[in-house]
Amino acid sequence: MSTASTDRRVRRTRELLRSALLSLIQEKGYDRITVQDILDRADIGRSTFYAHYRDKDDLFRAGFEDIRAALAAERDAAEQGTGRRPSSSSPCSPSSSTSGHTDTSGSPCRGREEPTW
Repeated sequence: MSTASTDRRVRRTRELLRSALLSLIQEKGYDRITVQDILDRADIGRSTFYAHYRDKDDLFRAGFEDIRAALAAERDAAEQGTGRRPSSSSPCSPSSSTSGHTDTSGSPCRGREEPTW
């Protein structure tokens, strides 16, 4: 879901909930956190929480989905900027090497593996 198409109140509420969850994880650990702890920290009502997420696990997973979407958008922007796909023409990919071995010469590719998207 694009942030431009999401109502700013929804974005604000979700950000408050994510921020509350992250700070509580640092303080107490994930397993010791309750939905009520998140609600108190975010100063959000219970019905508002459940309008956005099923439970704390759903809130936690949503954070990863947001990160994945942001990384995909960055990757797409980079691909459009270069006009090529990293997996097919990356100098670090095994297919670009004539000998088929990992580069250990000090190039920026040394020790890097091609990401699996």
